[in-house]
Amino acid sequence: MLYPGHVPRDAPEMAYALPEGVLGEAEDIVAIKPVLNDVYETSFNKWGVKYLATFISTNKTINIYCKEPVESLDEIREKKLRVWGKALADTFAKLDVSATIIPQNDMYVALQTGVVDCATHYPGAASTLSPQEVTPYWSYLSAYAVPIPLVVSHKPRDELPDHVQAILSEEAEKLSAELADALLAGNYELVESEKFDAAGGQKLEDLPVVLPVLTGLGFDPVWPGVMITLMIEVGLMQAAWATLPFWLVMTAAIAILTLLPQIVLFLPRLM
Repeated sequence: MLYPGHVPRDAPEMAYALPEGVLGEAEDIVAIKPVLNDVYETSFNKWGVKYLATFISTNKTINIYCKEPVESLDEIREKKLRVWGKALADTFAKLDVSATIIPQNDMYVALQTGVVDCATHYPGAASTLSPQEVTPYWSYLSAYAVPIPLVVSHKPRDELPDHVQAILSEEAEKLSAELADALLAGNYELVESEKFDAAGGQKLEDLPVVLPVLTGLGFDPVWPGVMITLMIEVGLMQAAWATLPFWLVMTAAIAILTLLPQIVLFLPRLM
């Protein structure tokens, strides 16, 4: 198995096919699997590697674990943060947060020795790494969707009998489907978070990230609320000729409000 986020330099099309936090609904993550399959198969073929299937993590969230309570973006900016991939490091850099890529196996020691103060991790494996011993305070950070391609080198695979190759492919697809079903049906991360708390952890309020950034850039909180509502309404419109005029009007409204955000605040400022 190869985590795509580890190869952004050599295969950016794989690393950024589905970055963490982009999709928040399990149904959307499963629905995009055929696209991921095409991306991964094409990329691995260039390396002489046989792509078998994509495994989707059964975790749905990313948490942030800290040595002391951290409840705002300003507070996290004062900490040294562990992340596991370049996409996360780049994202936090844009938020002026010092983030260092540290492998999972080195995370505990890095926290214990003070190399970092906080760490991002998904809750499913957090309790097995014992971070509650050094970072008992945690909060929800974002949605999580990580595809893990299962691959095998062409040469050893081609040396296997045909029926064994077929079994390998069938079992890979079977496991991929089972993990997708588990993602849709399960609450794996909730159960594991409860285990973490039982072992000494403490959940804090969800870490606010988006709103502080928007207000820091000078946007009134009303504006993104209106924009998100309009974009959701556009997304809910059915693809039919009868809805085209409404779609055009709504899209034009979004464009105008993007260029002239002060229009959104005209009536509220009169109150």
